[in-house]
Amino acid sequence: LAYLGIVYLVLGEIETAQTYLEQSLEIVKQVGNKKNEGVILYLLGDLYLGLGKRQKAITYLEESLEINRQLENKQNENIILGGLGLIYVQLGETQEAIAYLEQSLEISRELEDIENKTKTLTILNGLKQVEAQRLKEEAWELRAQQTLESLQQAREKFLQALLLYRDIEDKSNEVTTLLAIGKISHDLGERQTAIEYYEQALLVVQEVVDRSGEGITINNLGEVYFGLGESEKAITYFEQALQIFIQIEDKLNEGITINNLGSVYRELGEPEKAINYYEQALKIFIQIENKPGEGTTLNNLGSVYDDLGKPQKAINYYEQSLQINREVKDKRGEGRNLNNLGLVYDNLGEPQKAINYYEQSLQISKQVGDKELEGKNLNNLGSVYDDLGEPEKAINYYEQSLQIKKQVKDKAGEGTTLNNLGILYYKLGEPENAISYYEQALTISRQVKDKAGEATNLHNLGLIYKDLGELQKAISYYEQSLKI
Repeated sequence: LAYLGIVYLVLGEIETAQTYLEQSLEIVKQVGNKKNEGVILYLLGDLYLGLGKRQKAITYLEESLEINRQLENKQNENIILGGLGLIYVQLGETQEAIAYLEQSLEISRELEDIENKTKTLTILNGLKQVEAQRLKEEAWELRAQQTLESLQQAREKFLQALLLYRDIEDKSNEVTTLLAIGKISHDLGERQTAIEYYEQALLVVQEVVDRSGEGITINNLGEVYFGLGESEKAITYFEQALQIFIQIEDKLNEGITINNLGSVYRELGEPEKAINYYEQALKIFIQIENKPGEGTTLNNLGSVYDDLGKPQKAINYYEQSLQINREVKDKRGEGRNLNNLGLVYDNLGEPQKAINYYEQSLQISKQVGDKELEGKNLNNLGSVYDDLGEPEKAINYYEQSLQIKKQVKDKAGEGTTLNNLGILYYKLGEPENAISYYEQALTISRQVKDKAGEATNLHNLGLIYKDLGELQKAISYYEQSLKI
């Protein structure tokens, strides 16, 4: 019966062939002939595939596969796995196809079937390339949503794509994927994770001599170390990156790196140097018509002028930046602009206006998963409510801020909030609490080499010990503060 089925199958008389094969299948099942059962199931699978009934074909082929595995018939198992893989390719189910073809590849290697191994490997590499690209496209779409959940989902898809690119040894896409994972991790406040992926990317770009990729990766490492309060390390990375971008005439990344150097020098209390770098960067971004870069640099110039006690100039730069960030739909940039405007109005003695800006910024920071900005917003709201004489509200905001800053390892920000809590408890007449917070803040300011913060912490400790009548201790702290 089985042979008749095969003959009619060759003759193209499908219905007759199907009848004979199904009758034959029943008989071999009854007599327990597993070998022939496996063959007939395969033939029926092939028959239904020819009829375009792929799901039915899969059912028969999977049954045949199971039998051939029981019989340890590697040759037939390999053929069936390859067939199932190709069916899933036709169905557009790439992950299923990859799973079957990888099993087939493994058996081909075991059997030393060079021809099938080469053919399967070629198909697999193509499928993995397509699947990795699909995952990356989905990841970019998720990242563009800029929410905490979407960023986490995007990173997971990039990680899946990364494994596929490594399997097919696609170095170029491996680098771009590593950089994307590093960037998202940085955005999520997971700086050590970001460093790990950037360092992996650096090894690859140096191996393949990709100067552009090397510069971008080194710059990204500088950004992470800057966020960790390691300014000297950040400068070293930024200067290395800048030399590469100048050599390869990459104006966009040259502007980004110069802008980053400005931010480090601002943090180090060198405003003139910062302004010089920012103005160079702004000139480049205007020249190449890069709006996001222009918006970022305008915001940074606003911050320096705020530091210099020129609030109107700061507001002007912040408002220009805010307009651009809204135009290009940069929610993170918009959130930072709003926070900075809040700071200016807070310093100008307009607390309600400051609160309004901080609350808008806080809402955006939560929406886009920007934990660093969220921590700053909460600290700033605590400061305003402290000034308004609402200590309980202030403590609540400070404690929320402190928790986030510890979570994202923002040591400099953590020190600022600890100092603010110390000031608040000092005003509330709780010197022991105040001392505890000031001492924690002092430890951090020394760790991150924040000399201005260290001097402030020492001065504040001197004030408390003076009020407590411990004059020798007070003098010691005042003298240490004066030296700095």
